[in-house]
Amino acid sequence: MGFERRLQSRLFIEMKNYSSFKTTKILTFGKALLLTIVFVALTGHAAAQKTEAKNYFAHLKAEHAAAVKNYIGTQKNLRPALETDCENQTGLELMREVHGADYHPYYAVYDFDKDEIKDFAIVLFDAKAKPDARFSLVVFKGAANKIFKTAFTIPKTDLSFGGIELETLKKGVVKLRIVNFQTEQGCSVLHWRNRKLVLTECAEGEN
Repeated sequence: MGFERRLQSRLFIEMKNYSSFKTTKILTFGKALLLTIVFVALTGHAAAQKTEAKNYFAHLKAEHAAAVKNYIGTQKNLRPALETDCENQTGLELMREVHGADYHPYYAVYDFDKDEIKDFAIVLFDAKAKPDARFSLVVFKGAANKIFKTAFTIPKTDLSFGGIELETLKKGVVKLRIVNFQTEQGCSVLHWRNRKLVLTECAEGEN
């Protein structure tokens, strides 16, 4: 009987050890699986953020995107303003009825100085700035070899309820207007005069 008891005791210990080993393996596998899920989730989130960052420039021509990126440089708080930054979606829809479905409230391309090289205007957005100073307008003058230089800036303004638009005025002259949608309040016009861009009130600029 002593031998049988010792054998049973031994078997019990072995079975207990095996059960403990099996549980440990399951826990280890579970931890590894959880870590893998977390890693994939974080990687996916980082990839999504990177893709989103790229999309900030998706509506720009390639050479314009390059110029804006060079202008922004290390100012990570700045990015091109998106149509989703416009808080006046009703006004934006009305603007598209006038200018077409491709109208963007914060990006316009035109040969402002009539040198047969396209220039462009873009609004930048700064999420870290105060609500009434999150937008900045920058006009880039085009030159040979697709080189762009800043020709005019309006820093730290509020275009959350408006944007920019190209408008044909008298004698077919096209001006860049800075407007609040659905109202003329605060409207300005940017036009080329004496070899530089000049900002005036809409009434004066359209005469």
